[in-house]
Amino acid sequence: MKLLVLLMVLYKPIPRVLFLTSSVDGRGVLPPGAHLVLEEFSRHGSPVYFHDKSILYSPESLRLFNIIIVPTSYGYHDVDRPLSLTYLDTISMENLVKWVENGGFLIAGGNVGRNTLSGQDRFISGNILDRKEWPLGRAFGFDMVEVNLRGLRLVKRKGCTLFEWFDSPVVDSVKNNDWILLPVNEDGSVENLMYWTDGKKKYGGVTLNSYGKGYAMLLSSFLLLHPSFDGGWADIPEITRFYHNLFLYSLGLERVSTGVDPWPYGKKAVLSITLDDGGKMGEYELTLKNLLARVPSITFFVTGVLDERTLKYIKKFRQIEPGNHSFDHPFFRDLNLNQSVAQIKMAESVIGKTDGFRFPYVNYTPEGFYALWTHGFKYESSIRVDHLNSFQGAIFPYNLVFSFGKNLITSDLLELSPIKSDWFFYQKIYADNFPEDEKVESQEAYYSYLSTMWEIIKEARGVMVQMGHPMYQGHSEKFLEPLLRFIDDVKKEKTAWIASLGEIYRWWRLRNEIGVEVEEKNDRILYRFHNPGRELKGFSVWFDVEGEPSVKFKRCKGYFFSREHNGLRRYHLVMNLPSGSSAVEIRVR
Repeated sequence: MKLLVLLMVLYKPIPRVLFLTSSVDGRGVLPPGAHLVLEEFSRHGSPVYFHDKSILYSPESLRLFNIIIVPTSYGYHDVDRPLSLTYLDTISMENLVKWVENGGFLIAGGNVGRNTLSGQDRFISGNILDRKEWPLGRAFGFDMVEVNLRGLRLVKRKGCTLFEWFDSPVVDSVKNNDWILLPVNEDGSVENLMYWTDGKKKYGGVTLNSYGKGYAMLLSSFLLLHPSFDGGWADIPEITRFYHNLFLYSLGLERVSTGVDPWPYGKKAVLSITLDDGGKMGEYELTLKNLLARVPSITFFVTGVLDERTLKYIKKFRQIEPGNHSFDHPFFRDLNLNQSVAQIKMAESVIGKTDGFRFPYVNYTPEGFYALWTHGFKYESSIRVDHLNSFQGAIFPYNLVFSFGKNLITSDLLELSPIKSDWFFYQKIYADNFPEDEKVESQEAYYSYLSTMWEIIKEARGVMVQMGHPMYQGHSEKFLEPLLRFIDDVKKEKTAWIASLGEIYRWWRLRNEIGVEVEEKNDRILYRFHNPGRELKGFSVWFDVEGEPSVKFKRCKGYFFSREHNGLRRYHLVMNLPSGSSAVEIRVR
């Protein structure tokens, strides 16, 4: 229980998480392991931010985060040496050590900082990676030497709750020569949560060290937190459970589990209805008449060549939030930067300034992302979600990191990933060889897909961005019916927030700026909130306790309710947070 004791201090913050990556392909697509961090921490209300390693040169920026995750295995970076986290200089490592000393929680993979930026292996100089030339060793609490894993296996320590689900041994005995850096000269404060052993010798496999006010964990191989379908050692539920436990440990609470609801008023998940232009006037009218009778707002991405009559018709609805869909719907992969900028500006001259953009054919490019970022767009919606057949796209908003030329760009452009569009089901709609029975099958397949994706995303507490076209789903009442039936199903649940992409963007940005701290004190749970901006309505925290709570609001107004969660009662505390500081005290009877 040493870890819990170490972490019990007054008023622990709901953690803010920094995950270092350059994206898996340089085109804004998150690595699979980063998805799991985003989804698990986001569902608990912890803001997650992605950045390349250049942020390590900014101590001021590091202070904004409570947990930093530094993956070093393949798959997390689109190129090797320039962006790899095994190549660090002394300044960046010293800044990271100081951040840990001041209270941060670092999780890093083996070989982190092993090499200099010029490519020199720090280990080679004396056959040891010591704390003199490898400052991170001070935070981790040891030096490192190379060890041959042949004949060794990785075993979990008894009572290791962070890795409670892993089988022991985690990894069978290594049969081939495989050299790896492992700890030596450990400080007395180092805990070995897992170790490499042949039954006689032991080396730290996963270590945890208290350093100053903070903690540093080193995984001898980050494959422990990399999905097995992508070459890692763990399955998705196992990795998710680790980050779930890490979230709880970072709070250090004993009587209560708590977090921040990702969506306003304690809603379970979000549904956003979006359209791309295309079709006849009658198809627009049928689509919008039915959708706007059911949902409060939609986002409609339109091109600059949309005929004036249709554009005027769309603009008359206050419920419609316009988005930029380029000027004449080209493949952006065929455009350079100047041509990408021209497409955006030409469309803007017709439809006006918008906060959001969607690439034609969802064909996103680094040049296009750069044009959007420098042109002041707030969000983008093209990197499609596919959690059924692969692991692309995200079900929570995230800031885009992408490569442009020789530069790596960490932007504040928020990605709101859509699911597959209606085209995938209705693409034969104008073909002569589309029999009636196949039409019915395609309609039912679309309804089934929408419902299945919603169940997955709702369970994860994420956002589902539906993507349709008047020319497909609005072709007739029969083709529109599956979407309308699905929307009616969601509304009956009464636990979903139905919003435009702009509303989601604005909520996500403002909610992530709120600082939340929590403390247990006898029979009380104390929350402190700091809001640096204007009043935020509907901000919500959840908590699990045994007993009946009573709530006292201090400098804010609100209420609480409960609903079933995993067979138990979970309470949600909903507030209108004013600018500045406020607090809530909960007594449990």
